[in-house]
Amino acid sequence: MPMSADQEPVWIIEVKQVLEDITDEGLDRPPCVFTVPKTLKYVRPEAYEPQLLALGPYHHWRDDLYEMERLKVLTAKKVQTLFPNHKFEDIIRALAMHAPRIRARYDKHLKMSAIELAWIMAIDGLFMLQFLYTFGDNPLKSVLNLSPRLSVIVDSKGQQKPSYDCLVKDVMMLENQVPINVLKKILEVQCPSSEFGLSLLANMYLDICKKNSPFLIRAEPPLDGTALRKRGHLLGFYYSLINRMWDQEVQLDHAKAIEIEEQEGGGENGVKHKCGLPFCDMNHRSPMKVFDDLWDSISNLAIFKQGPLKVLGVVKDLITKVVPNFSGEKPEGDSSEGEKIIQVEEIVIPSVSSLVKAGIEFKPTDGGFYSIKFEKSTQTLYLPVIKLDVNSEVIIRNLVAYEALAITGPLVIARYAELMNGIVDTNEDAKMLKERGIIKSELKNGEIAELWNGMSKCIRLTRVEFMDEAIEGLNHDYNSLRTVKVYRMSKAYIYNSWRMLVILATILVIALMCLQSFCSVYNCPRFFHLEGAGK
Repeated sequence: MPMSADQEPVWIIEVKQVLEDITDEGLDRPPCVFTVPKTLKYVRPEAYEPQLLALGPYHHWRDDLYEMERLKVLTAKKVQTLFPNHKFEDIIRALAMHAPRIRARYDKHLKMSAIELAWIMAIDGLFMLQFLYTFGDNPLKSVLNLSPRLSVIVDSKGQQKPSYDCLVKDVMMLENQVPINVLKKILEVQCPSSEFGLSLLANMYLDICKKNSPFLIRAEPPLDGTALRKRGHLLGFYYSLINRMWDQEVQLDHAKAIEIEEQEGGGENGVKHKCGLPFCDMNHRSPMKVFDDLWDSISNLAIFKQGPLKVLGVVKDLITKVVPNFSGEKPEGDSSEGEKIIQVEEIVIPSVSSLVKAGIEFKPTDGGFYSIKFEKSTQTLYLPVIKLDVNSEVIIRNLVAYEALAITGPLVIARYAELMNGIVDTNEDAKMLKERGIIKSELKNGEIAELWNGMSKCIRLTRVEFMDEAIEGLNHDYNSLRTVKVYRMSKAYIYNSWRMLVILATILVIALMCLQSFCSVYNCPRFFHLEGAGK
């Protein structure tokens, strides 16, 4: 007997709604606005979720962001009045007819009607156009006028207020992107042609990216509208600028990506170094196993076959319970959700301070990521100049997320972030890069070090050919230095075996204490047949 409509499970109703929303014109359009996975978002969720302004449907209903909704509506109304020949309802109607294509640009199903989606995108799209106009020097200044409602962000003299930084962060977040086809549709209402609207939009995008980019933007794409067709949104356009996506020859010649499912150690560039002695390989053999082996050997001695063995047994239980992580295994329930999700190694490369002490120099280059190289003859590592401010971490993190979710080619920016995470460990490392002109920033050295140290903890390991050639060449020359070899050997023989030495010292002290206690009860010389040995 077939179920009635009100008896159908919720998931069937939702699937039907999804099928109704999908049309033929939306099937051939891949999504460009993605929800950031928890593995990326867990470490710093505020870097991926808007804190002041919601754009688009993903964060539209958040109560903590609703204070800005009135500002968006008033700004949208101000912008719309600049289109005297069209009413606000004309924009709503155009976007509603365009709803299937808008839905296709989001990776999650949007549980709202076409009209509801059109209203959200119309208000957010008009606000976005006003933002691009307000904070850039672009051709739309002859088309739009500054809304007085944006006075919360700029003062009467045009100076930016602190809330500007919060707004820039929100506008550059992946989950907060407004698709280009929405802005294009709005501009078509006023512009004489769609190509003209795209050209205006490309100029605005370029200007706002130059103003807030941590990376140098030297070459420019064609601004006739073609640069926007496959970019999807502002963040995608910015990614294409710094990664030179329109220059296919560069991509083919310099960047061949290889996903690393498992990075193996060993050799000069490996993660771990063995010293060749059984007790040095403590990273692979649990201290508890070593202790058990020693315990079995000691307990078999004739002197401990009697009463002292019980005392030693109690001491052994105390050691295994009191000393944390003595068995080398994590206690149950000790790992947080984040530790279960995020298990990523840091790239294997010495820090800046270690490399400088070894005689390796750093020099800035303005050629972008593809200029990264290690020059063996001069012992110099060339790195691109980067400008860091309070917005940079959010921008870089969302670039990495966009690259991982939308780009099928090499993950160049992710690998660069891993490289910087590897060489910047301390405040001194950040200071040295600032002194050499590689990092330009008014941030404190500690803030810069913290920025990079947290950047790569949730990024899967990747390989980019030209960048890894520089890393491997640098590691090879550094590991070949005599001072480094001596340090590595001393570390392997002494430092890595400290746990073993602690165990041996503990057993020796306990054995002597037990022997003293035993001799206070029994006549040791007679027990060991030593009577008269000194006569």
